[in-house]
Amino acid sequence: AFGFVAEDGLAPGVVSVGGYQSRESYRVNNGFVPEQEDNLHWGALSHGPSGNGALKPDLLAPSGQMGTEVGYRKGAGQKGLYRLPPGYSVDGGTSTATPMAAGAAALVVSAAKQTGVPHDAARLKAALTGSARFIPTLAAHEQGNGLIQVGPAYALLQKYAATAPLSIA
Repeated sequence: AFGFVAEDGLAPGVVSVGGYQSRESYRVNNGFVPEQEDNLHWGALSHGPSGNGALKPDLLAPSGQMGTEVGYRKGAGQKGLYRLPPGYSVDGGTSTATPMAAGAAALVVSAAKQTGVPHDAARLKAALTGSARFIPTLAAHEQGNGLIQVGPAYALLQKYAATAPLSIA
């Protein structure tokens, strides 16, 4: 099946996020070692092109990490290579990549606030997408601009401080 980004990911100013998983994350959480170091999350059908042909997602964020189970029920949860405490599971896909991207953006905004760097929505989006690490083994329609990078995003946001606010696209 060919996955695509939902139409709401095309709204102006929106940052659509795809799921990324490293080789080590797959090894530890799933017990297999993929050929490539950098991978799309296996269950994330979040790549483009979008319905209107746009290059989506805008970027990738880490996926496949441990989290708490909402509404924990005894005996529920994913069976894995190791037993997690009750109420915890390893989850993945865009459901975990998107909060990771939001957390990365929050770190950039926090640094900007602490140093007086302008951080309006347009500059923040431009910094996040403009500093992402493009992964050569993935196609552009699978990763957009690449894997989100907090430090480089903040450095680029600092460079944008001298410019007029950008428009949100």
